[in-house]
Amino acid sequence: MLRHCLRDPIPEIEIAAERLKLAALAHLHGERDAAEELLLLTNDEIVRGWLESVWGKKTHYNQRRSQLDGWPTLPEAEWAVAVPSSNLKRLIHQRDGFYCRYCHIPVISKSVRVRPRSLIWNCSAFSASA
Repeated sequence: MLRHCLRDPIPEIEIAAERLKLAALAHLHGERDAAEELLLLTNDEIVRGWLESVWGKKTHYNQRRSQLDGWPTLPEAEWAVAVPSSNLKRLIHQRDGFYCRYCHIPVISKSVRVRPRSLIWNCSAFSASA
């Protein structure tokens, strides 16, 4: 049975993921201008708005819930912190074909998202407009 994300995925997410993949391939083939153009196209305000509505602060889809009286809680000393290693995250992404097992939208690791962001702000299209 498929589970769904808090919101229905939008087609722009798949398009942005495909553009990132094509940008990586262009970069690997030494096609810097094509890679740069594809990276710029992934900077989609529609995708950002959709993502912010899910994980942004104080949105309809992401509201803080207060704890109800009488619900059992663990003392802080008994909390288990289970943060997977980078290697485990990579293996999980590979196992699941880089798609979320919960809602089936493409998963793009933070390291992949952060690097192009720095390139986008340093590329010629932005420096020419400055």
